[in-house]
Amino acid sequence: MEALIVAERYRVVNKVDKYSIDEFLKDTQPWASVRWINVNSLSWEVVRSIAAFYNLHPLAIEDMVDIPKRAKADNYKNQTFCTLPLHKIVNTAAFDAYFEGLHKYSFISRLLGKKNKTESLKSLNLNLAKIMAEQNMMTMQEWNNPTLGHQFLDSKRSLGKYHEVVAIEQVSIFLVDDHTVISFFENSADDIEGPILSRIASPSTLLREFPEASLLLQAILDSIVDIVLKIIFEYQKYIAELQIDVLASPSISHTRDLHILSEELSMLRGTLMPIHGLVQTLRDYASLSKDVYNDRFTGGYISEFAKLYLADVADHVLSFTDNLDLMRHTTENMINLIFNTMSVQENSAMHQLTLVTIVFLPLTFLTGYFGMNFQQFGALEHSTMYFWAIAIPVTAVVVVLNRSWPG
Repeated sequence: MEALIVAERYRVVNKVDKYSIDEFLKDTQPWASVRWINVNSLSWEVVRSIAAFYNLHPLAIEDMVDIPKRAKADNYKNQTFCTLPLHKIVNTAAFDAYFEGLHKYSFISRLLGKKNKTESLKSLNLNLAKIMAEQNMMTMQEWNNPTLGHQFLDSKRSLGKYHEVVAIEQVSIFLVDDHTVISFFENSADDIEGPILSRIASPSTLLREFPEASLLLQAILDSIVDIVLKIIFEYQKYIAELQIDVLASPSISHTRDLHILSEELSMLRGTLMPIHGLVQTLRDYASLSKDVYNDRFTGGYISEFAKLYLADVADHVLSFTDNLDLMRHTTENMINLIFNTMSVQENSAMHQLTLVTIVFLPLTFLTGYFGMNFQQFGALEHSTMYFWAIAIPVTAVVVVLNRSWPG
């Protein structure tokens, strides 16, 4: 666990572990205007110590450990609590190699009769769950569909060609009324901590000039949302490459990739959009922030200054969701293009078959007519040229009528 102290003057970051957290919490710093306690990985010993020291609300603690949880914000007596998902790109080169080896082994095993399909899929699911647990992350498929079937969909994910996967973890943040911000990450505290500490180290940033707890909360939310930009870029790159393939040589196999892509974009949008509601809720709390006694803002609420910058976070979320909607629209257009192109190709093939059938139909009829067994048939008294004298003109007339027929 890492504990960070943010003050008016930049100070050295203090790092403590779960065995010294109680001593650290009691060691209050008189020079600190704002205190930031950043917890990486949910350790019950640390959560219990911090919850007891700051009197964190039990319902908020319950929401924090209940994963996954929809993004939301709650205002309690002495604290404001918010929880939201953090999205990030995780490299899965070793992960994909494991999948490929498992699929090959399963195929050979089933071919030799040593393992059936159900046992192979069960082994795949158990091993994947173990790998995900060791990396302390949850894929987007697992976040939205916590069943044993999501591992197979993860193996078919759109970003698999880049050896990447969209991972999601839950982040919980407390804004306590003594100007303390407490953030709980499952695995990615370092990804958020670095940019914020860089801003604090610079003397010309807002966090340095205006030491305020609600502004620090805004900075954390802004950093969490900005990580999504890389995910948007990766999906845009994948769609651009897939679009070239579809335009060059559309095939029915592309529809499977596009279906999975459309589902992933929908899930990503579904987890992003509630963050916009969370930010709007925090902005609504700003009307409760002002302390009439000393004309300052208490740490448990949102200041008007932070409200202004929270609007920028909301704009980023809407911008990302607009990009996702555009990509989903492009995906649907490519699916329609594939089916329309294949339909035109099938119609062209059917037209050619119809033409061949029309050409040979008179010949088939006449052949059958002259091939009948009769005792007396005057037409058979002529030579074979009599058949062609009838067949060729009839066929020519049928072809001309077919060409001149409307449609």
